[in-house]
Amino acid sequence: MSEVHEEIIDEPLEEVIVRFHSNRIEILSILWNRRLLKVEKNHSHWIDRSLQPPLHGFTVEVDTGDILELAYQEAQAGWRIERLFLQ
Repeated sequence: MSEVHEEIIDEPLEEVIVRFHSNRIEILSILWNRRLLKVEKNHSHWIDRSLQPPLHGFTVEVDTGDILELAYQEAQAGWRIERLFLQ
């Protein structure tokens, strides 16, 4: 069993491609530091309504095998990468 390492990133993303499907947000790809990462699997989505405006959180697995935690705040219309989980 491999050990997972967590890195806090807290950086804006240059581009996020999403699809709205069956009342869900599905992330397809992200552009981070001029590097295009294809999302292989959307793991989870949650909404933190204690913040105003609400914050949407996501965990996705990208084509490198890494798992990313992403955040989108409604009024700011900006995406961020919060954490990176490396195996």
